[in-house]
Amino acid sequence: MDVQNLLSKVTDNLIVPVVRIRGCGGGSCGTGATTEESGSAGGGGFDAKPAGVFVVKHGSVAWQPALDVTRIVIGAQVVTVVLALVVRSILRGR
Repeated sequence: MDVQNLLSKVTDNLIVPVVRIRGCGGGSCGTGATTEESGSAGGGGFDAKPAGVFVVKHGSVAWQPALDVTRIVIGAQVVTVVLALVVRSILRGR
């Protein structure tokens, strides 16, 4: 396939990624028992997770959410463990 032909098809769509960003920071300072002892500290961090993308195609906009496979797998494991514990307690009660 011709690269120019492929690129002409791709430019018809606009994809806008959306990310959830969280950040925090903090700091402190203090003095010791004498005036010669003092110190300060600070720190911060942030977290970014994909939320999805907006797809603009031929004048219409569609939202495509990001799929968090890890969260789905962990949720399925929790449900499986709870279900196994419930079945075990029902069978022990007989």
